[in-house]
Amino acid sequence: MNNCNGSLNEKLVISATNFARRLLKVDDALWVFINDGDMFKSINHSGLFEKEMFVIRYNRDWLRTAQTDRIIKCAFHETFHSVQYSAVIGYGMGVKNNLFSDDEMTQMIHEFKAENYDDSSDEWGTHLVEQQAEGFAQELYEKFINEFKNIEVFVDRYYEMYPNIE
Repeated sequence: MNNCNGSLNEKLVISATNFARRLLKVDDALWVFINDGDMFKSINHSGLFEKEMFVIRYNRDWLRTAQTDRIIKCAFHETFHSVQYSAVIGYGMGVKNNLFSDDEMTQMIHEFKAENYDDSSDEWGTHLVEQQAEGFAQELYEKFINEFKNIEVFVDRYYEMYPNIE
């Protein structure tokens, strides 16, 4: 259950999320939703990771006109935020993480605090969590375009891989 309306773009964003989830071994508890644009700051706000609920939300209004590469990179970006936040939670419980250094973890803990987790600031793009997510999205996209030549085949393979579990 991901409330996808069946359009190719909506299936693509779910499939790309599932592709990244599998690669990164993201917990099955992650929920993924496609919501109407009124939940977002603007039609250009493509997606968001809600850390408090471990949910990724994608903007249906944005998806209607978004280009394929932007959809895929958005999914990879938001999925990486779930990995970052899981690492922050684990670090707080004393679990070492192999992806991030102690200095990165300290910075990520700071950036994920509620008062700092706000994309209305012009400095949002300078945050380590955003730079890491963008870098990951670009790197995985390069792998994606080399591996998958047909979007429909990709969607068929990954769309139903992770049903949301209540």
